[in-house]
Amino acid sequence: WLITPQIDLTRAKMPQLGFDHAFNQAEGDFTNECAVMISTDYVDDVRTATWTQLPWNMYDEATNTGFPTANSWTFYNSGRMDLSAWNDQRICIGFRYKSEPDQTCSTWEVKNILVSEPEAVEE
Repeated sequence: WLITPQIDLTRAKMPQLGFDHAFNQAEGDFTNECAVMISTDYVDDVRTATWTQLPWNMYDEATNTGFPTANSWTFYNSGRMDLSAWNDQRICIGFRYKSEPDQTCSTWEVKNILVSEPEAVEE
């Protein structure tokens, strides 16, 4: 687990999560090995917190965003992931990686994690 410090969304309108990530040495459906999770009650033990998984943004060739390829160190941007379900709350974001016994372990790198509001559009 990689867990962010608590993020205050109590005044958020349309919060979004974005990050860059890369995979290597992955086999099969590696999207099941990695998850982005949200908790409103995490304190110091991932096993006692309640977690909700965010759906993945699938790869979009036009914008070069989404889930990266399985066997390269090429970083891809996740695209914007909607966090508005947690408006008026404080959250922690958890990046969970898991593997099964006797499974070749892939690697997942995450960087440039950003929670932001989209810029206002002037009419």
